[in-house]
Amino acid sequence: IVVFVGLKDGLADQARQLDFFGMVKGDYDDRKELSLPPVTRLASVTSVSGKDLADFVTAFRAQVTVSIREVTSSHPGVFAFCYEYSNGTEIASLLRKLTQEISARSKTKKPGQRLFRIAMDDWQVI
Repeated sequence: IVVFVGLKDGLADQARQLDFFGMVKGDYDDRKELSLPPVTRLASVTSVSGKDLADFVTAFRAQVTVSIREVTSSHPGVFAFCYEYSNGTEIASLLRKLTQEISARSKTKKPGQRLFRIAMDDWQVI
């Protein structure tokens, strides 16, 4: 037995007709139109140092060569963005390069401390 609660309009009609493919396709189409996962990938950069994160974001925006869409995070100290699956290798390489460069020249970094946490496909940041 399956019970659907709170469905309205077209989604309720699809559930009533057991059109599960249509339900999933509609959700996928909505996400594609908005460039949201799983159509695109999500990356986030977190730092406890606001200055280091600001330096990172500035450098990232200047050096990124592929299309991204910045996402507002509900968490402080987080820079999040979506990008196409095909650009994953380039994005990962740029993230690694920038974290190493900025960490090496940071004046707030203590020995052994990691300034940045990089997360790929961490949906909890939005």
